[in-house]
Amino acid sequence: MRCYLTHLLASATLALASTAAFNWFTDPYAIFGSPRLPNINEAKPLVTDNIRIFKMVGYLHHPMDALILGTSRAHVGLNPKHQAFNGLRTVNLAMPSQPNAETALLFKFVAEHNSLQMAVIGLDFFASNAYLTFTPDFTPDNFAEDRKWKLLFSFDTVMASRKTLFQQGRFPPAPDEAITEARQKYSKQALINSEKGYMWGGVYLPGPKCRFRFETEPSETGKIQHTPPLEDIRALIALAHQHHVKLYLFISPSHARQWEVLAALGLWDTWEDWKRQLVRINEEEAARAHQKPFPLWDFSGYHGISTENLPDSNVPGAEMAGYIESSHYKPAIGNLVLDRLFDLKVPGGTLPQDFGVLLTQDAIERHLEAIRSARMRYRQTHSRDIAEIANFEREVKLQNRCIDYTHPAPEPVTAAGTGTGKVAVR
Repeated sequence: MRCYLTHLLASATLALASTAAFNWFTDPYAIFGSPRLPNINEAKPLVTDNIRIFKMVGYLHHPMDALILGTSRAHVGLNPKHQAFNGLRTVNLAMPSQPNAETALLFKFVAEHNSLQMAVIGLDFFASNAYLTFTPDFTPDNFAEDRKWKLLFSFDTVMASRKTLFQQGRFPPAPDEAITEARQKYSKQALINSEKGYMWGGVYLPGPKCRFRFETEPSETGKIQHTPPLEDIRALIALAHQHHVKLYLFISPSHARQWEVLAALGLWDTWEDWKRQLVRINEEEAARAHQKPFPLWDFSGYHGISTENLPDSNVPGAEMAGYIESSHYKPAIGNLVLDRLFDLKVPGGTLPQDFGVLLTQDAIERHLEAIRSARMRYRQTHSRDIAEIANFEREVKLQNRCIDYTHPAPEPVTAAGTGTGKVAVR
């Protein structure tokens, strides 16, 4: 009997050791630092669908002096090696569809486990929707220090390792390394698909209820954020004051077409109110901490960068100078954002005068009015884009099965180029 148990124990130990060795060598989530062999284990195709394991498990416990947070827009566009960070150990933990609650959790963890000096946080309107929930790949387990070692022995990791071996491709850019901006061919279809993905049942109005609210009813259950998302931002700002972290807040510089998508869904007025609330929260928390408000910059709207014309997709090698599609900006624009946030004068660089407005209680209404006027001019000169987005909105709304929701009528175009933009909810 003793011999049998010894053999059983030895077999189990060997199986675990083999599993760990296989997972460590293949390293499907790029978290173990294994040697990278081209065409064997260098490519990590599963990182895209497991970006939170890659970033949180791989880097959350690394020492860091500066932090980048936000949605996929900041994930794609902000370079942790930009000169604004001046050699600080900077990690980009912005991730796709990162709701305010996740941003706040990440900031709190890093601020309490590091001597964090500064943080740059991209604020996106859709992340403040109480109906935008955590993504399927989010789990509190990823905060645990032993998560990496549990994954080393995981059967799911074994399955991921099998799908990783002998794939072609490059190692994914690490969140603490410089972004190498490669040429990216423009695809009109990719742009269309992205914009449709923000419509009914999508990012701005997630299914099944297709609502946008800053907070839900107290009795409401289901997949919702029970803490109002703007209160998560308030908590983050308060914590930054408490830990003396220099916070730089900004609203993303998506393409003008993205704001037309938002308006077509009847969310324009809500978008404006969101900006007002961000200003109010920022100034209230500063007064409570007896400090100056953190800089809050708005790069959204209609300016020389965001109104870039779409290229002719029939031209070989056509690409947009600053955008991947209308939601995501390239690092070239992200660099300009950081230049503005940190007031950098780059030799030979050109930082457009109309790129970025500092939001304060005194300036917010003038700024919102300026965006409305700029929108009117854009709609007059880009009627084809406007009609195309309106058609997409009608098409997606007819296809979608939203429940428990009163659909807002398409926003009417007035002489000023704006409509009421009110969302009808019940």
